[in-house]
Amino acid sequence: MTYGLRNLAQINKENNTAQSQETDKLTSLWERYKKEMRYLRNFEERTLRGYQEVFNRWIKYVGQMPTEQNLSQFVIGMREAGLNTTTYNISIRSFNSFISWLKENGYCPQTFSNGKPFRLTKLPEEKKKLRVFDDEDLAKILSLKPSCKNDRRIYALLCVLIDTGIRINEALNIELARVDFDNLMITITKGKGKKEALQEFAWYAPYLVPHSPKRR
Repeated sequence: MTYGLRNLAQINKENNTAQSQETDKLTSLWERYKKEMRYLRNFEERTLRGYQEVFNRWIKYVGQMPTEQNLSQFVIGMREAGLNTTTYNISIRSFNSFISWLKENGYCPQTFSNGKPFRLTKLPEEKKKLRVFDDEDLAKILSLKPSCKNDRRIYALLCVLIDTGIRINEALNIELARVDFDNLMITITKGKGKKEALQEFAWYAPYLVPHSPKRR
């Protein structure tokens, strides 16, 4: 009996050691992936922090290299933790990026045994109808009469957003040197890869910017 318990303890120890080695290997690969995303694909630190949270969930719920048998374990762990569908799908999209990298480097199978691509599947989300501003709303916003410097800055920002449709973070990061007042073009930085894009703006927009060449 004592020998049997000792043997069982040895088996458990060996299993724990194997689990630890598997986790260490996966973590090492994750660090390689993060470096490539940071330095080769120019991912923002905020994006990488989000990806790190997802990887931490994988370690918590699975802790092993992704396989056909344990992908569902990750899904079940997140659902049991009460994550809503949107958070779940964001996690799936982030971790699928890592899975693609593992596949490219030969650490994961390319497909499931049924021939389908080896990746996590997102859940269907209820499509929410976004409220948009109608002409009356826009007229009220544009009827604002700025009375001080801060008001003029806010008014200029609102006009740029209404005119171009760019994202708020893209608008807030616009630098005056990147605004071409002669050709009415703004160079903006978009998305995770910090790609640059040109965006047209209306002919009247320079007159909303206090220090534009056309106001001097």
